[in-house]
Amino acid sequence: EKMDALADKGQKVDTFTEKEKQGGGRGSGGGWVHMDVVEREKLEWMKDMPHYPSVEEQSGTAKEVRFSLKGLVIRRDTYVPVHLGLHHHGDEPEVAGYTLGELLHLCQSTVLQQRVLALQVLRRILVKAHLNEYSGVVDGCVLSSLLGAGLGAMLRLSLDHSAEPVATAALHCISCLLVSPVEEKLLDECLATHRG
Repeated sequence: EKMDALADKGQKVDTFTEKEKQGGGRGSGGGWVHMDVVEREKLEWMKDMPHYPSVEEQSGTAKEVRFSLKGLVIRRDTYVPVHLGLHHHGDEPEVAGYTLGELLHLCQSTVLQQRVLALQVLRRILVKAHLNEYSGVVDGCVLSSLLGAGLGAMLRLSLDHSAEPVATAALHCISCLLVSPVEEKLLDECLATHRG
């Protein structure tokens, strides 16, 4: 408690044991270099994530809804373990899943795997949107929200990427954007008929 009070005032706090101070190569005084002041703001990320009251509404606008990596809608009040990888450093790190805006932002990542993963998730969302799987869960049109947020330009830029996996994932997204699986199936059945 005394240490916390001193650290809050910005005063130096000696938290090293004699054995730690005598460790070789750590600094002229034997302790760890520049580790004598506790910097609370740098430790904020290690705190437990805050728990917010559950949201009573099941639906939300297409821009606010969070999606899993499989393109499924995740309710804001659903508990998802952190180790599943759906928590990140976005606007709301305590809520699992990715919004459409966060996925589009992730498509611009410099890390190749993140970029490809975001494009794959968007492809899954596009397929489900064409199959009308989001009706009743999402207010508004997911396709319109994506196009309004710049999906077309982002996909076009991704086609020019030097890495083949990014260009391939972008091509799959464009295909899912332009081709409705339901319409393709109906067209296949019509062409398979006697007079098709």
